[in-house]
Amino acid sequence: DRYHSHTVNCASCRGALAKLDQLRLGVAGVGAIAWTTIPILVGLEQTLPLWLTAVSGLLALSFFAGWVLLGQLRRRFYDGRETPPRNLPEKHKKGMV
Repeated sequence: DRYHSHTVNCASCRGALAKLDQLRLGVAGVGAIAWTTIPILVGLEQTLPLWLTAVSGLLALSFFAGWVLLGQLRRRFYDGRETPPRNLPEKHKKGMV
């Protein structure tokens, strides 16, 4: 349990997690706005150019993808690796015997 063993006690990680939560909420809000503007644009303008509809859809999907990726990053603050990177064996450096 990485959260209770490290994140709670580390000021840098706590701050990063708080900023990440704010960013994820902002991405979700902007993505929701982008997603809802597609039907509004189509309803207001029957002859809406196809490229504008496509751009609006891609924008909404990219915000959704960002939200998912930020969620995966957030999960790493709670579930760490089995073996922390500092405890992994070091690779042999070139030129060293």
